[in-house]
Amino acid sequence: MKYSKNLFLLSSLFALSTGAWAEEEKILVAYFSWSSSHNTRTMAEYIAEETGGKLFEIKPAVPYTTSYNQVLDVARKELAEKARPALAENISQEEMASYDTVFVGYPVWWYDAPMIIYSFLESHDFAGKKIIPFATSGGSGLNEEEKFRSLTGTEVAEGLCIRNIRSSNARKQIQDWLSGVFK
Repeated sequence: MKYSKNLFLLSSLFALSTGAWAEEEKILVAYFSWSSSHNTRTMAEYIAEETGGKLFEIKPAVPYTTSYNQVLDVARKELAEKARPALAENISQEEMASYDTVFVGYPVWWYDAPMIIYSFLESHDFAGKKIIPFATSGGSGLNEEEKFRSLTGTEVAEGLCIRNIRSSNARKQIQDWLSGVFK
């Protein structure tokens, strides 16, 4: 009896550390990552590991420049024009329909999500789904929840913005946030 009780406790702990909530919900972790350090990709990978979600990288049909200063200029122009850059590939409507929760991640550019994120959001029907934004930023925070809610007409949970994904407590921040999101 003692053995089976210990085995149950260990398996419960393992399930919690590997995304037990994925048993109840089908989760997609869609993200756009630009920099060579891939901060947003790293955050997306952490979230996928914790939730059991499937990763999908949002890529523009025409890749952004690798020059930081030039990409800032492009981002500012896209924002001013409310551009919707074409996606290199996308998830089919059938596959998107199978998800309950969609995490959407990006670096914050000019106090907003990059316009490629709006291209992704506008290309899908999110009715009945929960969108959960997450971001990385060098200085500003996350404030796109209301925009996403208005654009998609669906539930948008409180997001998380991390300034230093490489810090020793970043993973713990993500775990704590996810615990609140999946109460």
